Amino acid sequence: MIDRTRVEAIRHLPIDPDEKGFGGPSHRSTVTAAQLVAARTSVRGGWLGSPRVHLRRAALRHNIELMASYCADAGVTLYPHGKTTMSPQILAEQLDRGAGGVTVATASQALLDSLVTTSPRRRRELESGRSYLDWVPVYGSGE
Repeated sequence: MIDRTRVEAIRHLPIDPDEKGFGGPSHRSTVTAAQLVAARTSVRGGWLGSPRVHLRRAALRHNIELMASYCADAGVTLYPHGKTTMSPQILAEQLDRGAGGVTVATASQALLDSLVTTSPRRRRELESGRSYLDWVPVYGSGE
């Protein structure tokens, strides 16, 4: 299950000017994504560093829906890779549209999963700093 409260809370986390991807000439003090949206900052407003990507919500939703439909028609389950977007909000949308889970390559990427999942045990494991290999299930090992 997706914890919508945790996903929405991301919009209210502080973003410092030295945060990766931010730090444009207009970004002089800590802000939140919610504040940037409320201020209706422009793409060229100087808030973001380079390189950057700008997404159109309608196009993103269309692509998520198209991939979900394609997978459903093909009888396969999508497991998007977390590092592709590094966005819990986008991962939550993909999970809402039928993705079976999220794949990751590193423990730090798995922390992204902890922002989306509702499993308290899973969040504790990810946030505890335990070794990645301590909690990753091993398939085909006979155990």
